[in-house]
Amino acid sequence: MEKKVEQFIEKHHLIPRGATLVVGVSGGADSMALFHFLNQRKEKYEIQLICCSVDHGLRGEESEEEVLFVKDIADRFGVPFEGAQVNVLRLKSQDKIGTQQAARALRFEVFGQVLRKYRSKSLVLAQHGDDQIESMLMQHVRGGNSTSLSGMPVKRQMEWGTILRPFLCLTKEDILNYCQRYQIAFRNDPSNQSDDYMRNRFRHHILPLLKEENPLVHERFQQQSEWLSEDEAFLNQLAVQRLAQIKRSQTVEHCVLSKSGLLSSPVPLQRRMLHLILTYLYNSQTSKQLHQSIHIDSLLSWLKQESGSGEFSLPDPLIARKHEDNLVIKSGSISFMPKSIEPKKIPFPGHLSTTIGEFKTEILDHWVKPSDDQRTFIADRKGLNLPLSLRCFQSGDRMTLLGHGGTKKVSRLFIDSKVPKEWRASWPIIVDGNGHIIWVPLLHRSGEALCDEKTTSFMQITFIPSKGFGRIY
Repeated sequence: MEKKVEQFIEKHHLIPRGATLVVGVSGGADSMALFHFLNQRKEKYEIQLICCSVDHGLRGEESEEEVLFVKDIADRFGVPFEGAQVNVLRLKSQDKIGTQQAARALRFEVFGQVLRKYRSKSLVLAQHGDDQIESMLMQHVRGGNSTSLSGMPVKRQMEWGTILRPFLCLTKEDILNYCQRYQIAFRNDPSNQSDDYMRNRFRHHILPLLKEENPLVHERFQQQSEWLSEDEAFLNQLAVQRLAQIKRSQTVEHCVLSKSGLLSSPVPLQRRMLHLILTYLYNSQTSKQLHQSIHIDSLLSWLKQESGSGEFSLPDPLIARKHEDNLVIKSGSISFMPKSIEPKKIPFPGHLSTTIGEFKTEILDHWVKPSDDQRTFIADRKGLNLPLSLRCFQSGDRMTLLGHGGTKKVSRLFIDSKVPKEWRASWPIIVDGNGHIIWVPLLHRSGEALCDEKTTSFMQITFIPSKGFGRIY
């Protein structure tokens, strides 16, 4: 067994010489064997070990005694020990998640703290080949995404360091034999015998059948895991490159893509691009929801429907919206629907506050080159017919075009600018004293009252939109 693990470590470059390794030790056979194996090779690998054990608070005194048992072994090995107790049931109730999910989250939180304390970059865990088979089968049954289907990686990068799994080349039987040979004491967790958990049902009923067909099935699954991970890394690289080509804008709260660009991409890249976007947005929203393959497939099916616009609900808090050639994925909590505004005179100079934002007007006495920023309107004050007014869009509205001559329907301007239909009736319009449209904020200004070198008095209007207004198209 030892030689097999050493070869596995060398193949995957798992243990850097001179490293400080935090070893997760529960007291069970797997982690005790791992702890013993690494402790026997501290000089060979020139490593320092830190033993970390977590009491999940699920079995009262029994689980407390297991942590003390691990501490006693660490003391015998002369290895620094870090123990912690967490409240799994409280997190489970608070976040409405499963027991195993809550336990894992809290356990890894403790691991991260210990790694930071000792300035370690590596956490070593004792998952083995049988665990790998169970994980991969569970993900296929649940409908995991393309990344999760490959199971547990030999090395996994986390925000606080790297998880290393040197026992993935072994079976549970290999580990028990190792414990027997070296007389390694360990504790049995009675919850491992219960069929209440999916993993245990696979372990007790499916795994034995697979081993009957092929005693080395764990090697086949591990090989498939590594191949799938390599393929996934390559496809994800292509997806990142393609996403950069079709992405129109992105913040921590939303992302806008070219719908046609997405749907014309190879299907494997479509799924992975959506997965990348959802991973980013859910992380930024600190959501506990999973975006599994069923959500991505449903989203793609909806995008391919003939309807040109509409909304699609993803697991909270995200929604997807399509309009013309835009696909917008954003947090539903920041949805903004402009309300109709009453016609109002624009103070000159001064401020005007509305439900869609604030308008600030001022008089300037020097030349200011007109900006391409459609939040700012600059005009020759003497060329304007005052007073100016703010109102909503009206059917039949037309305006003269800057630099083009002639007129254009504002409704066509909305279409060209891909303003969603539900926003158009409430869009702000600035008109002069004759009722002529001189500016559609964020979109276009008219060709009237343009400034030049002969202008001596200037009017500037600055529009400061409310959060969410004008951002999704």
